[in-house]
Amino acid sequence: PTTTGRLIGTVTDNEGLGLPGVAVRVTSDVLIGGPRATVTDAQGDFQFISLYPGEYAVQASLSGFVTQERQEVRVPLGGAASLIIVMPSGTFESEIEVVSETPVIDPTQVNTEQVFTETYMQNASIGSGNRAYQAILGQTAGVTGGWNPNVFGSTLGENAFYIDGQDTTDPVTATWSVMYNFDSIAEVELQTSGFEAEYGRATGGLVNVITKSGGNQFSGTLDIRYRDQNFQKSGEHYDTENLSTKYEDYAATLGGPIVRDKLWFFGGYEFINSENTPNLSPTTRDWEGTNYNLKLTWQAGSSWRVVGKYSDSPADIFNNNASQWREEEATSFQQQGTALTTLELNGVLSDNLMWNTMVGITRSILDSRPNSGDLVTAGHYNYDTGMYTRNYMNQQYSDRNRDDASTDLTWFVDDLAGSHEFKGGIQYSGSEFISANCTTGTLGGACSPGSVGYDYYDRNWFGPDTPYFMWENTTGGPQSYEGTLYTAYLQDAWRVMPNLT
Repeated sequence: PTTTGRLIGTVTDNEGLGLPGVAVRVTSDVLIGGPRATVTDAQGDFQFISLYPGEYAVQASLSGFVTQERQEVRVPLGGAASLIIVMPSGTFESEIEVVSETPVIDPTQVNTEQVFTETYMQNASIGSGNRAYQAILGQTAGVTGGWNPNVFGSTLGENAFYIDGQDTTDPVTATWSVMYNFDSIAEVELQTSGFEAEYGRATGGLVNVITKSGGNQFSGTLDIRYRDQNFQKSGEHYDTENLSTKYEDYAATLGGPIVRDKLWFFGGYEFINSENTPNLSPTTRDWEGTNYNLKLTWQAGSSWRVVGKYSDSPADIFNNNASQWREEEATSFQQQGTALTTLELNGVLSDNLMWNTMVGITRSILDSRPNSGDLVTAGHYNYDTGMYTRNYMNQQYSDRNRDDASTDLTWFVDDLAGSHEFKGGIQYSGSEFISANCTTGTLGGACSPGSVGYDYYDRNWFGPDTPYFMWENTTGGPQSYEGTLYTAYLQDAWRVMPNLT
C-alpha cells in the first residue's frame, strides 16, 4: 500500500473560466524538503503528487488577481484532495484572501474505507485501555469483532495488516502481529471493499498504519497511565478485596530535524505492565512488554525521498494461563515479539510520474514453555478435580518470518477521454515458519527429533491423584515451512469527468 496522497485542483476566475499560469504553492509541517510550487496549465488545473498525509496550506497567486490562501487542506492517505479556487480580479494585488478549515472531497476514491486521524484516535482512546491501533478498527461501518475484525462477514484470517506500507500479516495465522506505540501513529486507514488490484491478496479488510516522521521543529509526547483495583468501588455484590489487577502504561515520543528540510527523525518508546489475578487463582498473570521505534526521513534531492524504519515489540507473559484450576507449578511462560525493518525509496520523476520501491523484513517469535523453567518434570491433570499440577504439559517454539519487496510506477495522464491514474507494479513475498512442539517431560528437556515425553492423567478412585493413564509422545523435531509469492498488477483509475471516477 501507498504511504502518500496527492492534491489536485482548478483555479478559475469569477466566471468559472480556468486561469492558466497561476503560481500555486503548498506548505505543511509534514512536508519535508520545504514548500512545493507549480503553475496551472491551460485549463487552470494543477497537481501535487507524493504528499505525506496531513494538513496543508495552499496559496494561489497571479498578477491582477487577489491572492488566495486555503488553510487546513487535508490530503488523504492513498487518495486525492480536490480544490476549486476562485480568484477575483482586484486592484490591490497585495491583498490575500485566507480561508481556514477548507473542506475537500476525494473525487478519485472508488473504495470504501475509514481513515482514523491522530486527533480522532487521541480523543477516542479514553482511560488506560484501547491505546492500540487494533482497538479502533471495530468502529468502522460493516466491521465487527475485536483486534482481528470480521469485515463485511469475512473471517478474521482474511485481512491484511501493513505498517507504513510494509506487510506485517502473520504468515501462520493471517492475523495482526505488531504492537506499536500509540503516540507514534499519524493515521490508520481501514479499507473494507472496492480496493484496487495491488491489494488483491486481502478478501476482508486492509489495515494500513502510517507512523509519524518528525519535522522541522522538535516535538514529543509523554503519556503516563495507571490503574488498579483501588480505582473501583465495592458494592453489595462486589468486593474489590477479591480482585487483584494492575495496569501501567508509560510512553514517550520525540521527533525533529537532524538537518532542517533534509533529514528528520522520530522515535518512540513504551513500557506496558498488565497484571491480573483471576478469581481464586493462586498465581497472577503478568504481561510485561516494550514497544520502541525509530524512523529516519531523508530528502535526498528535490525529487527523491528515502525512509528507513526499525521497530520492535518484545513481550514476556508470566503465568500466562493463570486460573483457579492451575497450581503455581503448572503455569506457562510466553515470549513474543515482532521486529520490523523497512527501507523505502520514493521518486517524483516528473509532475505526473512517480516511482516507489520498498524492501521490508519482518521477524517474529512466539514461544511457550513452563513458567518454572523445568522442562523435564511431567505434568499431571486430575479428571475428578479438574486441576493441573506438577508442571505445564507443553513447550512450543516458533519463528515466523517474512521478507517483502515491491516496486511500482504511477503515471497520471490528462486529456485522454478524461484523466487516468495508471499504476503497475511487482511484488515479492517470502514467508517462513519454523516450529518445534513437544511435551514437557521429554528426557533432556529439548524438542529434539525422536525424544519421548509423557503426560499423566489422574483420578481419585484409589486415593488423591492416583495415576489413571499416561500418554507417551514422540517428538518429530523442528519443522520448517516456506512459501514464496510473486505478484504483478496493472490498474487504471479513470476519471471520466470531475465528479465520476
